[in-house]
Amino acid sequence: MALTDPKLFYFLIVLSILTFASIVYFWKRLSGSKFASLVSRILSLLILNILIVMTLGVGLNNYGQFYASWGELLGARNTSPLLVDTILTEIDSSELAKAKFTSNGSAIVHRLVRGESAGITGDFFIALPPSFVSSVKSGTKPRTDYPVIEFLSGYPGHPSAWVKGMDMVDRLDQAHLDGKLPEVISVYPNINLVPKFDAECMNIPGGPQMESWLVQDVPKYVNQWLGLAPQPWTVVGYSTGGWCSAMLSLRHPLQFRAAGSIAGYYSPLVDKQITASIKKELTQEYSLDTILAGQPPAINLFVLNSVNDTFSHSATLAFLRRVKAPISVTEVELSGVGHNFNAWKKILPSMIDWYSKVLAKPVP
Repeated sequence: MALTDPKLFYFLIVLSILTFASIVYFWKRLSGSKFASLVSRILSLLILNILIVMTLGVGLNNYGQFYASWGELLGARNTSPLLVDTILTEIDSSELAKAKFTSNGSAIVHRLVRGESAGITGDFFIALPPSFVSSVKSGTKPRTDYPVIEFLSGYPGHPSAWVKGMDMVDRLDQAHLDGKLPEVISVYPNINLVPKFDAECMNIPGGPQMESWLVQDVPKYVNQWLGLAPQPWTVVGYSTGGWCSAMLSLRHPLQFRAAGSIAGYYSPLVDKQITASIKKELTQEYSLDTILAGQPPAINLFVLNSVNDTFSHSATLAFLRRVKAPISVTEVELSGVGHNFNAWKKILPSMIDWYSKVLAKPVP
């Protein structure tokens, strides 16, 4: 069974209960003084504890969508037989046959793409709104001016955290039905393409070029495959994705005119595998303080300040003290919640309201 299959979680629960009941039932038979009885008791308790840990781990992973497959959990690269796109062609109706559809008619497609600028292969989801789907099915050319919003996960993490864990496609569909948003295209790229390595969305010397992947390769592919006119996007992320969103928008305002940082931080947490000299180089290169101290770009920021989130609260306060015009900041403060999905789901309506105001402003 797949790692994220709910059947696996329920199977482990049932198996754990049956194992516990069996141990209780047979315990007297295993309580002899012989060495074999001692070994049997130890093994039975060990098996039960392993099952309990596995059940809790699978349940936690289903909640947070940290790993999408057994291979990713074990540090293996994706060996799925998905076609790797290198030649940029436009979408046609055959692609929708592979899509998953929401109750409101949006199509979620999964793509595996070879990035020319970054030189890496990565995957992402794209959610297409109903009107775009209708145009593709009818063979007519869709509009070219759909707004695009990109969502980034944390580390460890996977794009499915946004799609499944926080129901973001359904939330955007509902916001449109409620008249809060126009139909939008949402993109969910994988930012953790190297197993057991946190690139922090940066271009690592001698390593993954994640900044190039997110700033150049993903937008180029999405625009050409969907036939969209190039325009500034909005990028939103949680935790590590929050750092990535703020950093990408401040460094590349022509590509990302707005950014949402949900429980993010504001200086890179460089992976321990990176040497001290390269760590120093990256810390200087990706310093947001340098940008803020100079002439920062006129971008829109949405920032979650979670008072009880010990991971991000202090960094958020320090960042907000340094932000200055022409940057526009919308701050949402939460108390009594920590660094988790339950907290972040609470502010998604506020994030959507902020996004509607971003779209109402003319593109610079």
